[in-house]
Amino acid sequence: MNNFRRINHDSDPIPTVPGRGLGFGHVTGEIHIVGTNRWNSCSGNDNTESGCTINKVPSVVVGNVVDHLGPYQGVWIGSIFCN
Repeated sequence: MNNFRRINHDSDPIPTVPGRGLGFGHVTGEIHIVGTNRWNSCSGNDNTESGCTINKVPSVVVGNVVDHLGPYQGVWIGSIFCN
C-alpha cells in the first residue's frame, strides 16, 4: 500500500515541471496548501479540480517561484531563511 503524499504550496510552479505534455505524471495523492492553516486533499494523479496544483498553476509561467519556499506549516525552506 502506498502512503506517500506530495505537498505543494499555493502557486508553486515547480510541481508542474517537466509537464504532463512530456508524459510526466506525479504519484497519487496531493496535499495542496492554499493559505495559512488551509489545505486541500487532492486525489489521483495531477488532479485538475479547483483547489489542486494543476488547476491553480496550469503552466510554469502562471506560477510564483517564491511559493516553492513555503511556508509549509509555518516553516520556510531555503538557505535565505537559515541563520
